[in-house]
Amino acid sequence: MGKNDKDKTEEGFDTEEMTVELDLDDGTKVTCAIVTILTVAGKDYIALLPLNEDGENADGEVWFYHYHENPNDPDEEPELGYIEDDEEYEAVADAFDEHTISSLNIQRACIDSYGVGERLITGATSDYSDDTLALLGAVYKIVAVEENGVFTPRIKISGTVEKITNPGLKKVYRIYDQNGKAKSDLIRSL
Repeated sequence: MGKNDKDKTEEGFDTEEMTVELDLDDGTKVTCAIVTILTVAGKDYIALLPLNEDGENADGEVWFYHYHENPNDPDEEPELGYIEDDEEYEAVADAFDEHTISSLNIQRACIDSYGVGERLITGATSDYSDDTLALLGAVYKIVAVEENGVFTPRIKISGTVEKITNPGLKKVYRIYDQNGKAKSDLIRSL
């Protein structure tokens, strides 16, 4: 692991980006920023941000691994291992969500509310029986970016026509039937 770019924030906190180089199964090497080390159910895990050649992570993907340090030899390289069990992986991902929200709050990020994973609208999958899942069937996409009070439309381009977004701000109107039951939604560009 290598240390890079030690600096201080306005609040006086040290910011130190630690990186690790991983040898993947296909023989490629990937440099990853170490986001954090988490303890979940008594085991340690590491959250890594894979970086491209420019040191950026454009897609926001995070990788999780088992993490083990030798307590008898602090100079020994830590060991990373795959998380094979889906439930274990989900527990680590949930702990990471909590870490991320806590970190954003400490940094005083300008965020009004959080919607994490499938908890965005309703309870998590485990809160419902398998035959009555009540999750939001939608995906959030950026359609405009605000800079200095001006919104600039953004579009997501895709080889799949259904995945291309309609750029710009929208207003949603809910249409009800004569009994007051929601019948449909109308989306209008502003």
